[in-house]
Amino acid sequence: MRERQASYPVQTDMPGITTVLKKAALVNLLPSDLMDPNIPLSRARELFVEYVDQVEIENHAFCNRVCWFCPNRFIDRRSSLRRMKDAVFSRIIGDLSQVDYRGALTWSRYHEVLADDRVYERMEAARRALPEAELVVISNGDYMDRSTLGRLEACGIDRLMLDLYLPEGRERDPACVDDGLRKFAARTGLVLEQSRGLSFRIRGTPMKATLDVVQYDAADLSTRGGLLDLPKRDVYSRRAVCLAPVRHLAIDYNGKAMLCCQTRSDAREHAPA
Repeated sequence: MRERQASYPVQTDMPGITTVLKKAALVNLLPSDLMDPNIPLSRARELFVEYVDQVEIENHAFCNRVCWFCPNRFIDRRSSLRRMKDAVFSRIIGDLSQVDYRGALTWSRYHEVLADDRVYERMEAARRALPEAELVVISNGDYMDRSTLGRLEACGIDRLMLDLYLPEGRERDPACVDDGLRKFAARTGLVLEQSRGLSFRIRGTPMKATLDVVQYDAADLSTRGGLLDLPKRDVYSRRAVCLAPVRHLAIDYNGKAMLCCQTRSDAREHAPA
């Protein structure tokens, strides 16, 4: 599942009856001990292997941007770089290794991954411990230079997903888009090949590497669990079960795991999650 660093578009139209029925049937087939906090650790590991296909982590609490569509504009992620403790990271990787984890391990959420040079050491450690996992990096590309791609390749990263953020209010200006792409390519030395619309493949790397020019519409964005006051076309009402809490584990830089990917542990309103 591709997940943006700073936005999660949501579906506001009603899903088809087939989709609703399929999800309802799947939920009713889930084993009851999936919701039981008292099961043995051995059973918990079995369930984790069967259902979890993405583990998303924050290496640190720092982002260089304060985008209009992200709670980082009022939750401080700029004053200092607070790194996930080594013991916490080692525990995460060690536990995943014990179950031979083969899903995606993604560096994303509310931080700019490449702002901390020590993240490469952790990527290398993750690759050694999880040879069959897909290692994914989602970045705004601001810290990319001519050496970054090679460093990520050497760490064993499988997928690199870059977002190009243009000046607010000019995201749809063709001249601004062209200028942003030209400057990005000149700074990083990356060769971009248009795949569709404003999505580009990055050539010359064994990684699955892409760049998307970000053009968000407030009416189609999530409010991030109510943290953002966005003008919406419609009031979103969920009409089918969300299976993300079963398939997706999100762990913040402070080691706190969140039950919902739309929540964050450093927001007072989301503390119960």
